[in-house]
Amino acid sequence: MKIKMNSPLPSEKNKTPEHQKNEIRMKLLVTLDSFQEDIRVVRKEMKIPMEGFSNSSDFRNWYEKKFIEESDKIIYSNSFTEKTKKVNNIKNYPDYLKENWKLKDEIPINRIKNRQEMLCEKYYLPSNFGVDGSGPYGSPLFMYITQNSIKPPSNNWVIQQDAEGRKGTTRWLSMVTFAPLSKKELKEAEEVLASLQKHYFPKGITHSTRSKKQFERDLEIYNELSKRKKKPVKRKQPTGFLVNAKKQVSKKDYEKYYEKKYREKIIFDFDEVIAKDIAKKFKMTPAAVR
Repeated sequence: MKIKMNSPLPSEKNKTPEHQKNEIRMKLLVTLDSFQEDIRVVRKEMKIPMEGFSNSSDFRNWYEKKFIEESDKIIYSNSFTEKTKKVNNIKNYPDYLKENWKLKDEIPINRIKNRQEMLCEKYYLPSNFGVDGSGPYGSPLFMYITQNSIKPPSNNWVIQQDAEGRKGTTRWLSMVTFAPLSKKELKEAEEVLASLQKHYFPKGITHSTRSKKQFERDLEIYNELSKRKKKPVKRKQPTGFLVNAKKQVSKKDYEKYYEKKYREKIIFDFDEVIAKDIAKKFKMTPAAVR
């Protein structure tokens, strides 16, 4: 895993009003005795010096040895596998969520994220001070915990995009805000979003080629389904927390404790054989056809 670091902070002259406000908030925060005590607790948990790392060499050594390697060691250990099995067998769903959180918290890479979320909640910090801004390993709180460094968010918004798209492409873009934006900041965010939309969604592809191809393919699938003589099959489908509940408990317990109390969604579906046949023809997955 690569270390994701914050970019160099702008000079005092180039700092935006939002950046200055976030910096003031961060500087006031570190003066609180309760915050410093919480930081000491986190540093002790994470095997970080009480004053943070004083140089990049020690920090990188901790990151690679105590942070990443230790996390991998725990994840792939037999004891963790056994604990996971026990947690997955918990029938009561609220209890499962609680024990699953405790189990995942044993892993350093998860623990540091959880502690940042707890600090944001306790001290009423916008979430871009923690894991939702620069990521859990480049956030202002991570930088302060590990290196005693004050590097507040430079703005209160971020543009996100899907991580599964092919290189140089994306399927969606969204703007996330962490605090009320000023008119100037909102304008800057909208300009960046518009620029990215222009880059990733060329007008000719977005409104013509892509939509046309999608529509033509769906029409062919519909016509193919219409030719089939078999009628759609009525079946139940779990929704919401029932999806996970069905995976965690036995069929007997699911029917006894969940199915009778909570209604599953009733949907009409095509026969699986038909779905596989059409999926093969159009080079898709059966789930996409159904």
